[in-house]
Amino acid sequence: MILCSQKAYELLKIQNRYENDYLQLEPMKQEVMRQQIDYLADKHEQLLLTYIDRVAVDTEYIEDHLAQDPKELMDLFLNEMKSDDPENNPDEYHLMRIIACVFAYQETLDYLEKLIHSFKIRHTDENKIDISVTDE
Repeated sequence: MILCSQKAYELLKIQNRYENDYLQLEPMKQEVMRQQIDYLADKHEQLLLTYIDRVAVDTEYIEDHLAQDPKELMDLFLNEMKSDDPENNPDEYHLMRIIACVFAYQETLDYLEKLIHSFKIRHTDENKIDISVTDE
C-alpha cells in the first residue's frame, strides 16, 4: 500500500514538473491521459476502501467496468513520437516520463489488487482489520 501511494505521489510530482509539456498536447491526447490517471486514482481509492472493509470484495474477481486500456496510452505516445520532428520537439521525452510513471503506478495497483483480493477471499473471518484509533 505504501508503494502504491509512493507511485501516486511520484506521478503527481512528474506531472507537475512537466505540466507545460502536457498542456501543449492536443486536447484529445490530454483527455486520454487524464482519463487513465483518474481511473487509476479511483481504483486506488476503491482498493483502500476494500482493505478496510468499507466496500465488499467481488468474490468472482471481476470488475464492473473494464480497466482503461494502457495500450491506448502507449499508442498515443508512439504516435506523438512519430508525428513530431525530433529536432523541433525535445520535450517528447518529458511526455515519456509521465507515461512511464502512469505505467509504474498501474503495475503497483494491479499487484496491490491481487494481494488484497487474495487476502480478503482466503481469510474471511480470522483476519479482520481494526483501524480504530484508541487513546491509551
